[in-house]
Amino acid sequence: MTSLYEVFVYDDDLVSYGILQGFEYLEFSQRVSSPWNHNIRFKTNNSSALASFFRGADGMIDWPIFIYRTDPVSDLRHLVYEGLNRTVVDQLDLEGNSIFNLYGVGFTELLQRRIILPPVGEEHLTFTGKAETVIKDFVDSQCVNPYDPTRVIPGLSIEVDTQQGSDVVYSGRYTILNTAVTRCAVDGGLDFGIVGGNPDTVLPVGEFELQVRPLWGIDRSISNTDGNEATILDNTLGTMSIPIYSVNSSGEKNFVYVGGQGQGVNRDIVPVSDATAIATSPWNRREDFSDARMEETVVGLTLHGQNLLYNNKTTRNLTFNVTQSKSCRWGTEWNLGDIVTSKYFTIQYDQKIVQITARISALGNTPTEFISVEFEQQT
Repeated sequence: MTSLYEVFVYDDDLVSYGILQGFEYLEFSQRVSSPWNHNIRFKTNNSSALASFFRGADGMIDWPIFIYRTDPVSDLRHLVYEGLNRTVVDQLDLEGNSIFNLYGVGFTELLQRRIILPPVGEEHLTFTGKAETVIKDFVDSQCVNPYDPTRVIPGLSIEVDTQQGSDVVYSGRYTILNTAVTRCAVDGGLDFGIVGGNPDTVLPVGEFELQVRPLWGIDRSISNTDGNEATILDNTLGTMSIPIYSVNSSGEKNFVYVGGQGQGVNRDIVPVSDATAIATSPWNRREDFSDARMEETVVGLTLHGQNLLYNNKTTRNLTFNVTQSKSCRWGTEWNLGDIVTSKYFTIQYDQKIVQITARISALGNTPTEFISVEFEQQT
């Protein structure tokens, strides 16, 4: 028995078409602080009403799509995907049947649709302060209240600022907005995303809200201090199957010289390093140089270097097929952004769930559901 999935679709005028029936394959990914994505495949007679619907929708560009999952054991129904469709592929198979594939992105992708324009007469747009505040200042200035009103993203609002995260500084000039937001979130130790109205909330479909959180989910680790019941994922407990654990240091950089302003011997050079990573082996000092002439302060150069080290650190990933039980289920005991405790033989980590990918095949008499999870080790 598999979970029940329902796909709701609206057009770009926010007219509801109800549940989109009859998919034969469904795949979607949720990821923390990143755009989500979906792929939905339908197979139908080329003269059917469904085929006519897809062909008449002209690509379903930016049509809101919501996917709900009802767990077959707990009967819990929850939203697992929200996004905007971007592409429809129409093809015929050898028997003359129509195959339609729908591809799209989650609402956070809206941040990739704007660049940072500096104020008139200024070279850069710079914000300094708590990471949450800086992120929201950038989004507000480029999407919500830009000086050019044609750049407003319809329906987008920003939650109330609570000034969370570390202090950051960022200067942008024709930079993709999402790049700046991601940088500030990493430097500030925060998660972010854009959530939207859906059929089950008071926020109407077509309205969106930027949210910034210290943790997108819940701390369910053994060591959590919030009083949450721990979630333990362990192959010996039957909560995972076919686990794959990898430690990848092939692209590691742990000492970077960041070049700022000036020329030759007068150029500002700030070294930034990760002493713990360097000490991994006697030969593990792995150097790099990064040009950051746009930064005017030692703080800015240091943050630039820390970001480079973060993006090039040794990664530890554990992926597996989820074996769900009544006591350990997606949407109840673990979810996107949660911190859980993962055990793999003698290895035990508190790990953050940074991505969940679901693949559902509706072919045959018994639909199948495959769930994979990607983790990020917590320090």
